[in-house]
Amino acid sequence: MPDKFAALRKKYLSSFPAKLEGVEDAWEKHDMKLLHDLVHKLAGSSGGYGFDEISRQCKNILSQLHESKNTTTNDIERAINQLMQLLSSAQ
Repeated sequence: MPDKFAALRKKYLSSFPAKLEGVEDAWEKHDMKLLHDLVHKLAGSSGGYGFDEISRQCKNILSQLHESKNTTTNDIERAINQLMQLLSSAQ
């Protein structure tokens, strides 16, 4: 069973470049609905595959998006940049 999970996790990991590109594109286009949807999906799926730090960062971004009245654009951008670094360096 662990070998099967390792294979699934590896396949999921290979999807990170596309996920990173999607998040980056949504942010650059200021498409907050798409950004929210992508980050929300990533928050759930990444945790399920053992990428807990990525999941936590996604939840942080979602929280900031929900409370955008109290959060600056710079804070959200900083959080997204941290997420992109996590996705780029994940193993």
